[in-house]
Amino acid sequence: MRTFVLVWVCTFLSATAFAQDWDFSGMAQIQGFYANQELPWWMYTNSSNTQNANTNGLGYAFAKAQTEYSNGVRLEAGVGLMYRDGFTDRFQRSELYLRFSNRWLKATLGSANPEIALDGLSSTNANVLWSGNNRAIPGLLLESPRPIPLWSIFSFEYALGHYLLNDDRFVDNTQIHYKQVAITAQLSAKSKVTGSLHHYAQWGGTHPELGELPSGFGDFVKVVFAQSAGDNAEFNEQLNALGNHLGAINAHYQYDGTAGVFQAYHQHLFEDASGLGFVNFPDGVWGLSYAPKASWIKRVLYEYVTTVDQSKGAGRSAGDNYFSNKGYRSGWTYEGTTIGLPFIRLNPQTGLGISNNLIKAHHLGALFSWNSFDLSTKISFVEDAGSPSNPLERPEEHIYSYLGLVYHTDYGDLRLDIGADANSSSSDLFGIGLGYQYRF
Repeated sequence: MRTFVLVWVCTFLSATAFAQDWDFSGMAQIQGFYANQELPWWMYTNSSNTQNANTNGLGYAFAKAQTEYSNGVRLEAGVGLMYRDGFTDRFQRSELYLRFSNRWLKATLGSANPEIALDGLSSTNANVLWSGNNRAIPGLLLESPRPIPLWSIFSFEYALGHYLLNDDRFVDNTQIHYKQVAITAQLSAKSKVTGSLHHYAQWGGTHPELGELPSGFGDFVKVVFAQSAGDNAEFNEQLNALGNHLGAINAHYQYDGTAGVFQAYHQHLFEDASGLGFVNFPDGVWGLSYAPKASWIKRVLYEYVTTVDQSKGAGRSAGDNYFSNKGYRSGWTYEGTTIGLPFIRLNPQTGLGISNNLIKAHHLGALFSWNSFDLSTKISFVEDAGSPSNPLERPEEHIYSYLGLVYHTDYGDLRLDIGADANSSSSDLFGIGLGYQYRF
């Protein structure tokens, strides 16, 4: 990987010598927070770990350079830095990446945040397994830059990724394999439907008891095709697929009408063959979004989240225990935050594994804009019943609410954030944030 990075950097620097025009852009931001105890949920969740529940102040800066050649090749480099309290490492990079794209490939090397989807109103940022709740994970992602025509009304998109979880975790240097394929049918000039399969697998690394886990090329092939392990793996992985596998099957419908854009979607979770066969139906995220055109209402959104079925009654495959794994005990987390659906959280007592994944939630979001003001609001009604291994006798109830107001000026943007949480099992929370952001 280090050799590949060096080659990539040298190629990029050589290309810059021949590029004629570079566009530079970026932003700088400062923000201060006050809370009665800790920040409310939506004031830090899905923020790519720029802040957490204990952050009082934040300084953030991001810059990128990009150029395009006559043959359609684009080069881009981005770097983001942040300093905030509430973390052991207060000064960290947020993003650091190189990106190459042409007509058929987009390649990103390094750590890059996911793009903001649905105006940032979704509880999962439109991805139940990769929501932007954590700091960007280093890796290499190859994907299609745009839909590729197949035949008639059909087109497809692809993605293949490799990441390294380099944080402090139970299995050091755990690797992530990722692949995705999507098929779109353009039903008419205004409507289309897309189905996609997303597959992630944690594999390799150094186990504190078992030592080096299988990580050769043959093992990688088994991970890609979710095959069982050989004699050099722990017994459980000899019976099941090598590594910790999880994925999502997504269905998305979009109608682009004269008055606005309507979207309906479902993100279906699975962690084994039973979930892949929809035995755990209806687990996942069900969503509706409407974005009016020529209106001060920019978007309204509703999502229903449920993870309580978990393949009940499916015999040995029952109890999916989402985002958890006996071998990879840190689970589907990075630096103490879950990588996907944020309502599922890390165990606060042990710092290992997941504390809750029996969730029901109703989530609403809206974005309004008039003159120089943007107003966004989110509210989530969450019922938390614990986990299959540690269910709660009485489910906890939470209401997470948020309001963000941005005033745009010629000299930058002024920001006001207000959040309030009501919790059945702990104290209610209130927080406020004031900030300034300048783009160039």
